[in-house]
Amino acid sequence: MSSVLTPRVPPHSVEAEQSVLGSLMLDNAAIDKIDGMLREADFYRPDHGLIWATICRLIAQNQPADVITAVEALKAAGRLEDVGGMPYLNALATCVPSAANIRRYAALVRERADGRRALSGLTDAMEAVWSQHDGWRDTAETAVGSALEASGPANTGSTVYTATEAMELAAQAIIDRAEGKAPLLLRTGIPQLDALLRGGLMPGATYVLGGRPSHGKTAVALAVATSAGKNWPVLFLSLEMGAQAIGERLLTSLGDIPVDNLDDANHLRQRDCPVWPKVTGVLERTDLKITIDDQPALDGPAIARKARAHHRKHGLKLLVLDHIGLTEPTSDEQRENRNLQIERVSKLMMRLAKELGCAVLILSQLNRGIEQRSDKRPTMADLRDSGSLEQDASGVFFVYRKWVYEKDEPFRNHITLTCGKARNFKQGDVDLFFDGATQRVAGWEGPPPEDTGIKHGPKRDR
Repeated sequence: MSSVLTPRVPPHSVEAEQSVLGSLMLDNAAIDKIDGMLREADFYRPDHGLIWATICRLIAQNQPADVITAVEALKAAGRLEDVGGMPYLNALATCVPSAANIRRYAALVRERADGRRALSGLTDAMEAVWSQHDGWRDTAETAVGSALEASGPANTGSTVYTATEAMELAAQAIIDRAEGKAPLLLRTGIPQLDALLRGGLMPGATYVLGGRPSHGKTAVALAVATSAGKNWPVLFLSLEMGAQAIGERLLTSLGDIPVDNLDDANHLRQRDCPVWPKVTGVLERTDLKITIDDQPALDGPAIARKARAHHRKHGLKLLVLDHIGLTEPTSDEQRENRNLQIERVSKLMMRLAKELGCAVLILSQLNRGIEQRSDKRPTMADLRDSGSLEQDASGVFFVYRKWVYEKDEPFRNHITLTCGKARNFKQGDVDLFFDGATQRVAGWEGPPPEDTGIKHGPKRDR
């Protein structure tokens, strides 16, 4: 039994392309509805791309763009016959009754164009795999990443506003807030920090959490992820700790289980060992929407692919990267300095936050120079490898444990969380309670130890 292979045509919609062009010739003002959505290269048919470019040029020159003016412009350029002459332009102008649905037509054109770009990237990846040339893995991964990026959500809205329009947007946001319709904010689980953030982490914004080793960066990040993960999908990219270690920290912090109890085999074998009921209780009552990915040595494109894939499959409201100092350069970055490589990852994370509409929390190791100073509280200058982190982030926070340096008993369970940069929220310090035995983080209750010298802990739910 024989079969005939039918050539597969790349994704496109001639009708949608015709409808966009016809709509614009009917109503030039309709171009404002699709500002930024389309480029000449998005059109499958070259003649449609040429007509699009001609119409856009006329509108940009404040000239009417209709059948007659488009014909004259194309004739002057010697390209009129390339697009089918006046009969075809006439047909375009009459193919739609109005320009009311131009945004939908443009979205179809862009969707098909992204599909063609995705196919092109995947084809390049296949060729790289078949060739087995030196560096074929990097070539294939880059091609696949480009394909996924092309097939991701397009920027379908205008980013240009008049001052009056911008103020109207702000006024509407204030009205929404007053009516309880404020935009989604991700609660951190730490009331004092939420107050500083004016409610919580903002989707679309990037935050940096910096600190030296053993100061509680990961513990704070897990506390934030746990709070968000009760209601929203979270992706935790752990480049340093394995999933099992992260899981153990979640068990100990949520179950109030001292880490040492998990290491003592004799204790675990006792008939009345309290660990097992606590572990079982956590597993039975906890349903966190957190995905932990512990693949080490990720580069920028790999991070983007994982985030986009998670967003498509599960949705994504919080992306945590622990930590940026362990990201790897791509093959193209091997000969560049570390600052440039970190800068690219930082800007990538900022773009992902806006593209996917999620909050991004980047953990960063601070410079060793702190250890040589008398005042060991972190500052913005201590961010390691790149000033781009400071520039790109909406907020920069530092964790500091005085106990690590001075072993002063009142500070044993105390973390100072300092806000070094705040865009659209407050600056200040937040006192945190940190239980090193269970890795539990919570808001500090009562005066900080600097004022009283008395150790305070968090209020516990009964």
